[in-house]
Amino acid sequence: MHSKQRLSFISASLIVLLSVSTVLAQGNKYSTTIDSIRREYQTRHFDKANQMARRLLKRQEMKEGKDSPYLIETLNLVIASACAGKKCSDTTPWLLRLLELRKKVLGPDHPHVAVTLAMLGENAEMKGELLKAKQYFEEALAIRTKVERALVEPTRKNLVRIESKMRQK
Repeated sequence: MHSKQRLSFISASLIVLLSVSTVLAQGNKYSTTIDSIRREYQTRHFDKANQMARRLLKRQEMKEGKDSPYLIETLNLVIASACAGKKCSDTTPWLLRLLELRKKVLGPDHPHVAVTLAMLGENAEMKGELLKAKQYFEEALAIRTKVERALVEPTRKNLVRIESKMRQK
């Protein structure tokens, strides 16, 4: 998969996450701020959206704690705005936090956990960390085999691509 295709995969994943996260955010006491961040994102002010999302994340961590479900939506916004601003490689720490929160809040076999694992795989691949990428895609495949059959084949293709790259090295 070429760099542009990987970025479009990540962008597509983030769009899905952002739209689904809206459902999770209903009743969120931070919804006004989240809506403001989304508006900045939608008007392609990605750096501003990212700064706003990171400020909100800090505020939420202080008020709600570092493992609050409220952080899921905000982490999505931090990651989406960074990737849209062409800074996907900087998102690994945020993706790892998102993964742990999703596992805790949604359960280890939830489709959103698989999406986060696939995004971590794409991120690791972009950085040339092929063994990590393979591990993330294998974890995503295991979940998708159980609960999200429609995405099993694309995930297998990711693994084939990674294994091919590993053989070339």
